[in-house]
Amino acid sequence: MFNHSESSGFRYLTTLKQKIELISKLQADILYVVDFNKHFASLPPKTFINRYVLGLNAKIVVAGFDYTFGQGGTTTIESMAALSENEVQTITVHELDSEKTKISSTRIRHLISIGKIAEANRLLGHQYETTGKLIHARINGLSIVNPSSRLQQLPPSGQYACEVRVANQKVSMAVQVEQPSNVKQPAVIYIDRHAFKNLPHINSLPVSIKWRHEPDSFGHPSADQLK
Repeated sequence: MFNHSESSGFRYLTTLKQKIELISKLQADILYVVDFNKHFASLPPKTFINRYVLGLNAKIVVAGFDYTFGQGGTTTIESMAALSENEVQTITVHELDSEKTKISSTRIRHLISIGKIAEANRLLGHQYETTGKLIHARINGLSIVNPSSRLQQLPPSGQYACEVRVANQKVSMAVQVEQPSNVKQPAVIYIDRHAFKNLPHINSLPVSIKWRHEPDSFGHPSADQLK
């Protein structure tokens, strides 16, 4: 479900494009994307199974231990086999904990939102990544990167040690974030365009940012973090 309304304050860890790319790396043959709207949320569990499980010819369904489906969001994966009259086999992915607390997207989003990038990366198992477009506009000598989606979670205002990729060049550098006072407005990202060599003189160059570390106690990435 992606709520793109201007009033939405919810943030995601990955954009739909990133989700598709990640699933593609798992060598999936077919990917279905469903619009999670009020009508979809109100489907009775049996209707959901008939239409989206049996209807898509699924034989095995893999879901997390806390996955629910159907109207009310109370029907669990354990009920799916019986509701499908045993036409579907289910596999439950058990809870994964860290420090006796469930690893969840909510927990990781919170860590990023308060600037604890290293801890978020540890729980993710990889460096958190966002994308955007590098434009010609500059402020205080730094170039602006417009995030691909204002709904993707960014850390609070400050400088961070990151790996930035532009035009097939990867540079370890400090990235500056400025969060607006109004959550409905997009954040702004700043990078040093001159750290890259011979970039094409075009606007809106695709940018990929892998967030590596939070700032040190002085608000800037340490020398070791930027190595």
